[in-house]
Amino acid sequence: MIAVNAHPRYPMKWARPLELGGSNGSHHSNTLNKLAKKGMVNFRFREGAEPADGENGKRFFASRGAKLYRITPAGRNALDKENS
Repeated sequence: MIAVNAHPRYPMKWARPLELGGSNGSHHSNTLNKLAKKGMVNFRFREGAEPADGENGKRFFASRGAKLYRITPAGRNALDKENS
């Protein structure tokens, strides 16, 4: 079993949609939110505290561009299955 942060192809670091290929007005934020609902990625707010494992960040009001995302082990498994 690979350690959570040691996956060679999908490192577990926080990233903005722009860093994941998005641009102003692209679908990336919407797609990432849908993946978060399915447990494939987690999100947190830039100003917020690190959420507990398996949970997403909580905030009552979010400005545009305030979320960071990272892949979960379930998301990694799905990508590994698709790419094998």
